[in-house]
Amino acid sequence: MPCDETCETCNGSTATNCVKCPGGLDATNGSCTAASNCDASCKTCLSKASATPTNDCTACNSGKYLKIVANNAGTCELCHRSCLTCEGADANKCTSCPLSSVFNKANGSTMGTCC
Repeated sequence: MPCDETCETCNGSTATNCVKCPGGLDATNGSCTAASNCDASCKTCLSKASATPTNDCTACNSGKYLKIVANNAGTCELCHRSCLTCEGADANKCTSCPLSSVFNKANGSTMGTCC
């Protein structure tokens, strides 16, 4: 069974089954997060010398998109419920769909809808 894309090694196929994480991330409760400074919604974030989580995300987990605030970082917001991955909250901002859906790509775009 393949690992989730966020894991380097795992004991299952979901993002909460990580044993080892890429790029120096910690496998906290089976999920890959940056050591002590990433908000749980981030896949990766800016490195800050802070003991509290920040919302300086630079990439998001599946099902969320990066809403840029400043310095190419921001918060991870939920995709539309029909999308697996997306570039925005609207139904026409999907970049991939769940296996049970068909991806209808807009002409000349990487985005589309799922149905």
